[in-house]
Amino acid sequence: MKDKQDIIERTLSSLDDIHPIVAPLGFEKRFMENIEAQNHWTRYIRLAVAAMAIFALANVFTMFQLSDDSNQDTYLDEAYFADSTILNFTDDEQ
Repeated sequence: MKDKQDIIERTLSSLDDIHPIVAPLGFEKRFMENIEAQNHWTRYIRLAVAAMAIFALANVFTMFQLSDDSNQDTYLDEAYFADSTILNFTDDEQ
């Protein structure tokens, strides 16, 4: 337990020698402008990712809807060939 207390005391005493630095004139303004410029691009990136996610979900939804409509193909085939007459153009019968 004494070792932990000693480490804590050394750490706290090392902070006593630290002095604040003086920033150059206009540093805070330039810093905030840089942060706002970065936030500007991240907003567009987030919108682009959201749009891609919406399109991906729409594609998945459409894919599942098309896979469930397999009965529609057979219905169309039956409706087309039910009353159609098959023409044979290869025979030379008259």
